[in-house]
Amino acid sequence: MKEFEALYILKTDLLPEDTEKEVKAIEAIVTGEGGAVIEHSDWGKKRLAYAIAKQRYGQFVLFRFSSPPTTPEKMTKHFRYNENVLKGMILRLDGSTGYNPEAEVDPEAVAEDKTPSWVKAQAEQKEALEKASKEASAEAPPKASTEALPETSPEVSAPKTEEQPNVQPE
Repeated sequence: MKEFEALYILKTDLLPEDTEKEVKAIEAIVTGEGGAVIEHSDWGKKRLAYAIAKQRYGQFVLFRFSSPPTTPEKMTKHFRYNENVLKGMILRLDGSTGYNPEAEVDPEAVAEDKTPSWVKAQAEQKEALEKASKEASAEAPPKASTEALPETSPEVSAPKTEEQPNVQPE
C-alpha cells in the first residue's frame, strides 16, 4: 500500500449535506479498494486565483490515505465526471519528497524571516548604490569655491518704468 494525498475543490453553492456526501463518496472509493483514510481536513471556502466553471470561490478539502496504486485512477475519474468537483489533484507521498508529518518544526526558524525575496533584493541594490555614491564622492576632487571665479557679466537690473498716477473716473 502506498500513501497518497488528494486535494480537491468543491463548489461553494453546495449544501453542507451535499458536501458531506461528496466526502463520503471519496472515502467509499478509498475503502472499496482496500485502502484506509489517514487524515481528512476541510480547509473551508477560499477565493480561486482564476474562475473555474464560472466559479470564483471553492470549498477546499485535503485527504490523505493509503491504498493500492489503482485507487488514484478511480478518484481522478470521479473528480473529472462529478459536476460538484471543480478541480482535483492526487499526489503520491514517499520518503524522497521530504514530507514527514511527525517531524518537529522549529517555530523560531519559520518565523525568523518572512521578508519576500524581492524586498531583500531591492534593499541590497539600494545599499550598493549608496556605497557606490559614497565611494565616488570620496574620490572626486574638491569643488572650487564661487568666490574665486571672476564676474563675467554685469549686474542686470529690471528696466525702470514711469509710474502713472492711479486715476479713478468720477
